[in-house]
Amino acid sequence: MTLREGRKRMKRSFLLGLFFVSMLCIAMSLYLCRQTAALQVQNQELQNEIAAAQESLEKSIEKRQNVPATNLMMLDPFMKQVDHDLAVQKPGKVAAFIALDGDHIGKANLIYGAGTGTAIVKALAQCLKESFPDKENDILCNVGPGSDEFYLLLKNRDSSAEIKQQVQAFMEKFRAAEVTSHGVKVKGTCSAGIVLAPAEGTEFLTLYKKADKALYHAKENGRDRFAFYAQEKGCCI
Repeated sequence: MTLREGRKRMKRSFLLGLFFVSMLCIAMSLYLCRQTAALQVQNQELQNEIAAAQESLEKSIEKRQNVPATNLMMLDPFMKQVDHDLAVQKPGKVAAFIALDGDHIGKANLIYGAGTGTAIVKALAQCLKESFPDKENDILCNVGPGSDEFYLLLKNRDSSAEIKQQVQAFMEKFRAAEVTSHGVKVKGTCSAGIVLAPAEGTEFLTLYKKADKALYHAKENGRDRFAFYAQEKGCCI
């Protein structure tokens, strides 16, 4: 074998070895890509399971804290929520605490039959959810099972005019809502008292008392309306 032939053979051996090494690297790269893809799928599945478990936990907590018929927050957790949220109200923003009652719900049962009042209360709750859908800034409470009393905390509004507009829109929606009871279509109305925070207080008990005064002012002046509590005006407007 000549020197030239030896060099050619060495070159072929080198190129063949380089080819096999390249093929091995490609195979390893493909294997690692498959493994990475499989890990990504497993990670996504794990994230989905964690999200599903979190959602289930939140629904379970909500179910324990909410009134079954309306699926709105019960009074005790609402009171704590009000005190907490108003303590961290955004600077320069306005909040409204609202006490709200259905009008003559008991009479509806007497006139149209048992269960009519419950149907109207459910319609009222649904209108509240549709009118105030922001769960971060709109906290809705139904005092308890079978109750037509509601409390609302509307947070981080720009002005009292914005709150007035939103409450008016809700009341118009509820006036237009119909329920069918014992074959008869029935409509309901409600009355509300509104107090602004932080101007009139930042704690549940303080705001509740003032909103309650405004609520009864609305009822005494014909119901199916709302009134704002205003200390400087001598109670309500």
